[in-house]
Amino acid sequence: MTKKTDRPTNLLAKFDRRVPPYTSYPTAVQLTPAVQGDRYRAWLGEPGPTPPLSLYFHIPFCDNLCWFCGCHTKVVRRYAPIATYLDLLLRELDLVADRLPGRHRVCHVHLGGGTPTILAPDRVCLFGYAHVPWMKKHQRLIDEARLPDAAERFAQYLAAAERLQEAGYLWIGLDHFARPGGDLAKAARDQTLRRNFQGYTTDDAPVRLGFGPSAIGMLPQGLVQNEVSMKAYRDAIEAGVLQVARGLALTADDRLRGAVIERLMCFLEADPRVFAGDLAALQEMAADGLVEIDGWRVRVTEAGRPFLRTACAAFDSYLEPDAVRHAQAV
Repeated sequence: MTKKTDRPTNLLAKFDRRVPPYTSYPTAVQLTPAVQGDRYRAWLGEPGPTPPLSLYFHIPFCDNLCWFCGCHTKVVRRYAPIATYLDLLLRELDLVADRLPGRHRVCHVHLGGGTPTILAPDRVCLFGYAHVPWMKKHQRLIDEARLPDAAERFAQYLAAAERLQEAGYLWIGLDHFARPGGDLAKAARDQTLRRNFQGYTTDDAPVRLGFGPSAIGMLPQGLVQNEVSMKAYRDAIEAGVLQVARGLALTADDRLRGAVIERLMCFLEADPRVFAGDLAALQEMAADGLVEIDGWRVRVTEAGRPFLRTACAAFDSYLEPDAVRHAQAV
């Protein structure tokens, strides 16, 4: 007979898989050099409606480096390099504006990268630490023997979620908590919540343009990522060239799967009838009470919320099982 205390361990063994965060679909690991600057410039210039734009500016500088950081950033002690970099961003902004077919309204601006952001009191993000010292060498400063194991991480996650809810926050999606009167909570109630590379958001702009090294843009035609290295990015902008390191042209299947995955990530339910064949992958989760399948409708239960990314992975046609490039689901 299985003890009640054994259940979390059993669930982790079955469903704590290596899966993407699904801040986009397809995810960033699917971007390839097949899409370069010429394709990006063509996408920007294609005639059509002039939808509102969302702008993301990558500011990769910090006063101090956090050992756990996974961002593309660097420590600076002087303002001069930052001023030089801001000039590059403005020049990139001009290059993009020159390619657009008309005037657009900017409806959302996000600053990210390494700069600390002021956390509004109506919102808390509960992120799990991704230990990737092979990618981020400074994480080698952390003693791996002192890191919690999967069961301890899961207990911490649930304990933190419980305390936040006791304090009056609403659990939004996978890992966000919002005050009932805040914009994020309202978007969740109105079912207008969105998810993108900045996490859960009220930003519903159909075009998101990224500026700065490593920044990712999302256009109707596909995804693009700027050069990651500062030198390659600087050389391109100084030469007056919009260059990207990699990207991906979206297919009709990508868009349909992306809509299903985003809806699951935001509202814990979706109607994936066009991918009925993928429902079989959720039967094991359903047997453990983590997912409910009613006809064509899939609903992730409260018990299944921590495994939300695993449920979404059922509809990911690109996913390689347990690919090391991804972090654990919990």
